[in-house]
Amino acid sequence: MAAPKSKKLKEILQTALKELHRRSIVPTEEQWYTRADIARHLGIDSVNLNPARVGALEGLVAEGEIMKRQKPDTGRDLPQYRLS
Repeated sequence: MAAPKSKKLKEILQTALKELHRRSIVPTEEQWYTRADIARHLGIDSVNLNPARVGALEGLVAEGEIMKRQKPDTGRDLPQYRLS
């Protein structure tokens, strides 16, 4: 069972993705967000998610709540996320 803090982080991140999805004018199948997009939406200055938030995102992926892919057409290891 997830620790309460981890569960809360997952809820915050999932809510952020839902809000990004709701506000977007891009078709649903094209709505992929980087960690920097999510950080900006949460108002995090560094545009990088800390390890706890990255772990929570990966937990949501493992649980099937969100999807993850590598950003296409780049040589960088840049994961993107979206709602399942």
